[in-house]
Amino acid sequence: MGLIGLGSITPIPGTSPHPDSWDFATRSNPVHHPDLTRLALGADESLYPAVLAAAQELVGQGATSVLTTCGYFTPYQDRLSAELPVPVVTSSLMLLPWLERVTSGAILVLAADAKGVDDRCLAAAGISAPERVVVVGMSGPGPFRDQVLERGTLDDPDAIRAQAVDTVRGAVADRPDIGAICLECGDMTIVSETVREAFGLPVADYLTAGRMLQQIAGPPNGGQD
Repeated sequence: MGLIGLGSITPIPGTSPHPDSWDFATRSNPVHHPDLTRLALGADESLYPAVLAAAQELVGQGATSVLTTCGYFTPYQDRLSAELPVPVVTSSLMLLPWLERVTSGAILVLAADAKGVDDRCLAAAGISAPERVVVVGMSGPGPFRDQVLERGTLDDPDAIRAQAVDTVRGAVADRPDIGAICLECGDMTIVSETVREAFGLPVADYLTAGRMLQQIAGPPNGGQD
């Protein structure tokens, strides 16, 4: 599986862009751009050629599928699927229609920056009931912004986990009908188990999406002996 992360962030094991987070063979090819964070947040048209080129390189190197690990790339989904000869998943948000069917109540999207999960993003994900989606972000003052958004590091994962639990707790207090959680950011996979244990709710993330992709695109052992 080919992995496309944001070159402005150094991944750690447990995050979706890091190869050690997967139990099958992966190859990484991050996207780089001097204004990467701003362009990625809005799935800017000017960034698409770089994402496409990174994906094409991975396919040329033997990738049988491609996973991009920025949830805001959801609007690129249809074009990438059309232009690449292998299955593509651009975002964990592609799991939202599935969560609509298998859970009840509202679906909480925990995002790096809430404003990026806009109507365009949700429409590209194929959500049929946007009124069921509640979006909260981790971009306010706190360890996620300090580490990931400002420094491009994850040097204190426990602090990020604690912030995620506090953020979800506030969302659940406002919307007690939340029945499932989707983590938008590929770096948030480090908080999945903590959030699941804290609230007893189903949690879907990039590892969920990538494992489903591998099941349909690659051999059972991912090409490993």
